[in-house]
Amino acid sequence: MDRAWASGTWWDGGRPSPADDAQHRAWWARYLRMAASPAMAQNAIHMNMRMDVRDLLPKVEQPTLILHRTGDTWIEVGHARYLAEHLPGARYVELSGTDHRPWLGDVDAIADEVEIFVTGRKSRPRRRTSLGVDALSRREREVALLASRGETARAIAGQLGVSKRTVESHLVNVYEKLEIGSKTELVRRAAELGI
Repeated sequence: MDRAWASGTWWDGGRPSPADDAQHRAWWARYLRMAASPAMAQNAIHMNMRMDVRDLLPKVEQPTLILHRTGDTWIEVGHARYLAEHLPGARYVELSGTDHRPWLGDVDAIADEVEIFVTGRKSRPRRRTSLGVDALSRREREVALLASRGETARAIAGQLGVSKRTVESHLVNVYEKLEIGSKTELVRRAAELGI
């Protein structure tokens, strides 16, 4: 736990996020070290594991928004589904993605749901109005083309003069708009998709 907490790797469960580049990993590890010692973290984890508030859920009267990414690698999606079923009037939104940390992956989807929950509407213009290759922005097309040729996110970032994390965010959008699940599928289906 000492080594894993200090490096931030404890949290990824052996399945690091695609958005976890070296800079983010260093920031995350520093954040964890500043937030708590490994012993404090272990105590908090043990305390949380022993906590059972299931009998209190039906008594919650406040409006509740539950957001969970279907493929979350930290917390099983079934836990969020359970909360949604047992909190009266809860609004449950299951989002695509694997990142538990809300600042990674499709951040706009989270911000949109929070805004709608708090204000009752979405004031920011929608970024995606359609699916398919025509829905891609110019930059997303560039990223998709280079990725379909087998380029890594780091190599694409270097060629386009952007960060690796920006490339990974574009790839998330590309996969969503093209309704594909991976870079492998993008490479395999590039001609069919019109890339």
